Amino acid sequence: MRGITTLLLLIGLITEVTAAEPRSCPTQAIKKSEISNIVEKRQTTFEHCLACEGDQCQFREWPVEGKNFEQACRLFFCTPTKVPRKMLVPPGTARDGGVFFTYGINRKGRVKDVEVTEVFGETTEEMGRELIDNFFERRRYEPIVVDGKVYELNQLNDGTNYEWRGVLP
Repeated sequence: MRGITTLLLLIGLITEVTAAEPRSCPTQAIKKSEISNIVEKRQTTFEHCLACEGDQCQFREWPVEGKNFEQACRLFFCTPTKVPRKMLVPPGTARDGGVFFTYGINRKGRVKDVEVTEVFGETTEEMGRELIDNFFERRRYEPIVVDGKVYELNQLNDGTNYEWRGVLP
């Protein structure tokens, strides 16, 4: 019990969590009441948003003037449907640092193929892996189903950097 309490206390010590490069996907979960609307929008935007080979897809590249449409595509295809209420910081995590990574979303709406691309500050690759595992442990996405076919979404990226305030136990 003391370990869980310590982890919850550590969460309160984080002063800054930001993405140093643009995130592929929104981090806030979509409301359950909006999921059917999103699924409907996927049917009409699929070919405009995603480039696919078989069932493997990635977002299309958009010129600067298409950034608003690109944001809509990301909202439609990779907004989580479930996120943990709190992110627990594993014991031994560095006071200052960060981690960047790539990943995909499989046919069941779960995260796949997570690769650490960069760690910095006091963060080691092992610490970065633990933070990522914690970040995705209970995160879920609506599977991408268009015209009855299920797709995976690849080449997504995310990252975080952080600073601790106060004294770690």
